[in-house]
Amino acid sequence: MHPILDYRAALKKRLPDLRKERLRKLGRKHVGVRQRFLVQLLSKSYERRRPHREQRDADAFSRDFLVRGLRASPKADRYCALLEPFYEFTRNHGYSKTRGVTKPYRLRPHVRTALEEVYESDEPVPVVYTDGQRYETSYELPANGVPEGSAPGLVVPATLPIPRERIDDAIGRVREWQERLYPHALLNPTKDSGRTVSDALRLLYACRKWAVSFGGLPNLYREQSHGRLGPKGFNIIGFPAEVRHLLYEGSGMVDFDLRTCFWSIFRSLGRAIGFQTALVDGYASHRANWHARWARLTRRWNPNIFKPVATSWLTGGCLSAYGLTSSAKLVGTDAMQLLQDDPGTRRLYQEVRAGMKRIVEEAGEIRDEGGKKVLVNAVGAALPLDGPRRPSFGSKCAHLLAGYEQFAIREVCQQVEGLQAVIYDGFIAPPQPVEPLEELIRKCSEDGLGFTLDLQLKETDLSAPIPDLEGDPWDF
Repeated sequence: MHPILDYRAALKKRLPDLRKERLRKLGRKHVGVRQRFLVQLLSKSYERRRPHREQRDADAFSRDFLVRGLRASPKADRYCALLEPFYEFTRNHGYSKTRGVTKPYRLRPHVRTALEEVYESDEPVPVVYTDGQRYETSYELPANGVPEGSAPGLVVPATLPIPRERIDDAIGRVREWQERLYPHALLNPTKDSGRTVSDALRLLYACRKWAVSFGGLPNLYREQSHGRLGPKGFNIIGFPAEVRHLLYEGSGMVDFDLRTCFWSIFRSLGRAIGFQTALVDGYASHRANWHARWARLTRRWNPNIFKPVATSWLTGGCLSAYGLTSSAKLVGTDAMQLLQDDPGTRRLYQEVRAGMKRIVEEAGEIRDEGGKKVLVNAVGAALPLDGPRRPSFGSKCAHLLAGYEQFAIREVCQQVEGLQAVIYDGFIAPPQPVEPLEELIRKCSEDGLGFTLDLQLKETDLSAPIPDLEGDPWDF
C-alpha cells in the first residue's frame, strides 16, 4: 500500500463534469472507478508525469492505459466521450506509430484553472492508501521505505520531512525564473527534451500539497524486475535534479552518485573477463571531447544529446540510421548516418558491442527454476529466458549491468550515515568521506563477485544555492 492525495472533493466543487450524476449519463457501470481514475489522470496532467515528447504543453496517454483505467470500450467514441469534458484533443490527430508518440492531450482552460486553484491553495486534502486496486482511508506506513526482503540492511525513512517553508522558497525561486524567462524555458538547457520551468513549478506545488496534507513527501520504494529500487507512488526519484536541489537547498545534504556508472562497470568487467576496452577507456575519460566532436561532425549545436546515444550501446542499442531507433529519434537519421560512416565512432561502437557480448556470455549466471531457465544478476534478480517473449540481447545487457550497479549501491548505502533517499545509481545523505565507500565497493565486489568493481562517487552539495536559471542563448 502507498499513499495518494484524494483530490476528488476539491475538484468536484470546481468541475461539475466529475460528479457521479454527470458520469452516469455516459454509462451506469463503473461510475466510481471512472471518477477516481479521471481525478488521478488530471493530477498526472497537472504534475506533468506523462509529458508528450514532441509537444511540451501536452500530455501523452496511450489508448490501452485510458481504456483500462476508464473501464471503457476501446472504440474511440466511448473512452473519448469520458475525456472530452476535461481535455482538448482530435481523435487520432498527432498519433504516430513510426515516431512512437500518442496523440497529444491538453487540459481545457477551465480545467487547468480548477487544478491551479486546488494545488496552489493552503487547504489540505484527504490522504488515502492504495495497492492499485483497493483503497483504504487509514494505514500505518512501515518505518522503512524499502520493502522488506528486497535489500536487507538498507533503511530509508518512509516519509521525507521536507518543511513547507523550504518548498515555498523553492516556489519563489522558480516563479522568478518563469517571470524573467518564459513558462516553457528548459530547466536544463543542455537537455532538449527535459522538464520546463512550468513543469518544475507544478511539481513544487504538488510537494507543498503533500507537506500540508501528509506532513512530508512519501519515500516508498519497490524492487523492479532487474533489482533496481524504483519509486512506489509519488517519489523524488522521478523529479528533475534541479527540483531535488531546490527542495534540499540549505538542508546540509549531499547528492552522491556513481560516476559514469555503466561505463565503469564495463571497464571493470573487461579487466576481469579479458576483453578489449582501450577505446572505451578513452571515451570514458574524455566524454566531453567525444560529444563535441560528434556535434561538429553532425552539425548539432548541443553536444549533450550524444550522451544517451553512446550509453544505449551498452544496453543493446545499434549504431544505425534506421528512423525507429531511439537514437535516430533523438538526434535525427542524418546525424546517425554520419556517425555510422565515421571510422572512429564505428570502432568505439564495435568494441562496446563485442564487450557486451562477452559479458552476456560469461558474466551472467543461468539457473533452472521450475524447469525454466533464468538469467540471474548480481543482486539475485531473475530474467526469464524461456517462453513466447524471450528477452532481447539489450534486455540481457541491461539486466546484468543494473545488477552490478545495485550491488554497489546496496553495499554502500548500508554503511551511509543518515541515508535519506536512494536514486537509482545514487543517494542523498549528509556529507561523508567517499574514499572509504569506494574502497568498500572494491572489497565487497572482490569477496562477493570474484572481481573488482572500480567505481567512483561524485558529490553535489545540495546545501549550496542552485544557480539562477539563465536564458537559452539559442532562443530568439
